[in-house]
Amino acid sequence: MRIIFDAAAPVKTARRPFGAGILPTAPTYRAPYTSDDAAWWAANAPSAGEPDWDALAAESYATDCVCRGLIPSETAEVLMGSSIIGHPA
Repeated sequence: MRIIFDAAAPVKTARRPFGAGILPTAPTYRAPYTSDDAAWWAANAPSAGEPDWDALAAESYATDCVCRGLIPSETAEVLMGSSIIGHPA
C-alpha cells in the first residue's frame, strides 16, 4: 500500500477560531429607550394572558387535515349541509 500524504500532519494551522471575522461585531452601545418608547410598548405590547388553547388546537387540527389533503370536519359538515353537495340540511 502506498501512502500519498501524511494524515497526521496538520493541514492548516489555526491562527484564530473557525468563523472569526465573518460577521461584524455587535455594537457595544445601545441607546436607552425613551418614555415615548415605553408608552408605545405599553399600548401595543401583546397581552400576557393565557392563550386560547381550544382555538390553537382547532387551528392545528385544521392545518394538519389540509396538509394531509383532507377537509377538516367542521368544513365538511358545512359542505354536507349546503346545496353545494346536494344534500338538504
